[in-house]
Amino acid sequence: MRQSKTLPDRPFSDSAPPAGLRGACAVSELPIAQEARVVALVSPPGDRSDTIERLAELGFVPGERVLLLARALFGDPIAVRVSSGTFALRLQEAACIRVERVAAAS
Repeated sequence: MRQSKTLPDRPFSDSAPPAGLRGACAVSELPIAQEARVVALVSPPGDRSDTIERLAELGFVPGERVLLLARALFGDPIAVRVSSGTFALRLQEAACIRVERVAAAS
């Protein structure tokens, strides 16, 4: 059985997204060039990897803006910009990043 780490102000969850994230989607579900804001990091049930911690260390934390830049020929991996960095993420990793779309400025 996996023991969860106790970290102060932990910006992610080891379970399914709470009801308040119903309007959120995975970053991989965004259209190309759609800007969004990270609302949570969630790990799939039974996930034993450190994916969530690694994503948080890369800058995928609640409140950060992200931009889906490109998809590979068959959709995996995707290129995502967060802060000043651009990262290639597998769809399995991208599914952990829950975002809300940001309306375009008029």
